[in-house]
Amino acid sequence: MKYLKLTLPRKEGSGEFQYPSNYADLQPFIKNNLYVDDAGTCVLLLVVEDGAEKVCKENVEKLTKAAMTTYADQFDKKTEKITDEAKVRRLEILAKAGDYKLTADDLKALDPADATPGVEYRKTFSETL
Repeated sequence: MKYLKLTLPRKEGSGEFQYPSNYADLQPFIKNNLYVDDAGTCVLLLVVEDGAEKVCKENVEKLTKAAMTTYADQFDKKTEKITDEAKVRRLEILAKAGDYKLTADDLKALDPADATPGVEYRKTFSETL
């Protein structure tokens, strides 16, 4: 795998981003991507198969895996996602009722670091590399 940082300049007279002219040729090589806004500049981080760097040469910087991870982690923060909405909603309603004391299992479901279905952390881009 190769790691590329593709800067997408804005088209003059509009706010649209300008992709390289042969971007369609690059798409079959892409395994993972992340769009980031780096101080007003749109950057597309790409994990690509070998050979992709020969296809796209405009506004491209090759990165090491470590450099890609460091750069991506500045923008892609760990967030929580609900994996069992019914359970989380039920716990929310019971907690708002006031008379319900959350059990150890309930707390595990609400702890994103615990494997119990309910809430978990979404994998960041760098965790998928």
